[in-house]
Amino acid sequence: MGFQPIIALNANDQLLVRNEEVAIADLRERVKVFIMNPQGLPHLAAAPNQAIVSLVNDRATSYAAYLAVYNELKAAYQELWDEAAQARYGTWFDQLTPAQQQNIRARIPLVISEAEPTDYETY
Repeated sequence: MGFQPIIALNANDQLLVRNEEVAIADLRERVKVFIMNPQGLPHLAAAPNQAIVSLVNDRATSYAAYLAVYNELKAAYQELWDEAAQARYGTWFDQLTPAQQQNIRARIPLVISEAEPTDYETY
């Protein structure tokens, strides 16, 4: 199945992806690469329909930082759905019929796993 990208927000609202500090502006693209894994790398998702994005935050993380990260995760999926809709149907995802949207979402399901907030220093 590949690895889950552990996305963490610490008490200082620092964004970490697999313990590497990342700018929020770079998160969307990194998540898209993880999900689609165009080069077939073993540390990324084995297939888009098997990708699980794991989000962990500290109890002291600000809600604004959490919301900004969550919005970037959702935006990554929306962009992937739009790209798939363009490739398969020649139109945007929101212009598809419900059945066509279901087809795209089956190929690229939105799966975000959220752990209970914890004290960041403990993990």
